[in-house]
Amino acid sequence: MFLFMQEKTCSIITHVLVLALLVIFRNQFSVENIAYSAITAFMAIIGIIILSLGMATIDKALTSKKSRLITSGIYSKIRHPIYYGRILFFIGLTLFFRSVFGIVLIMILLVPLHIYGIREEERELVKKFGNKYIKYKNKTLF
Repeated sequence: MFLFMQEKTCSIITHVLVLALLVIFRNQFSVENIAYSAITAFMAIIGIIILSLGMATIDKALTSKKSRLITSGIYSKIRHPIYYGRILFFIGLTLFFRSVFGIVLIMILLVPLHIYGIREEERELVKKFGNKYIKYKNKTLF
């Protein structure tokens, strides 16, 4: 469990550092690009926030010895906030830099990989929690 928490902390720190470095070293700001840059940077920041909230909620649940379905915090609205936050972060970042190559990589690699992970995770959750998970799934997004 300690390693799991360290991995999550490193993931959040890495996402924040990448965003910060890319914003700091971006030299393409001009009057016509400010609104676009602000919107796409905001998208990346929202992705980090959703990702962080998901990780924090899981960390709380892992301190409990009992295995249970997590439906509190951000999980009360979004089933897979870590996957969703990560995708939103990278799409925002890629749009921020107007990288066609980045968007192609996200669509070819990141999104399918996350969709596969979500499907596998949901299959396991249905096996483990049955109808309780199906009801939860019908009440939440993503």
